[in-house]
Amino acid sequence: MSRDQRRVPIRNMIYIADGPSDVPCFSIVNERGGKTLGVYQTEPKNNFRNV
Repeated sequence: MSRDQRRVPIRNMIYIADGPSDVPCFSIVNERGGKTLGVYQTEPKNNFRNV
């Protein structure tokens, strides 16, 4: 999608995700000036290793 077709520029986006399938979106949003946040459940204790 071209920049002029976007309602919100990527640099103004916050992307919140919870899994490995979100990594490509993380890359694009970070690369273009947006902010990303990865979330995970704290139980079981090693669950964060899967994200």
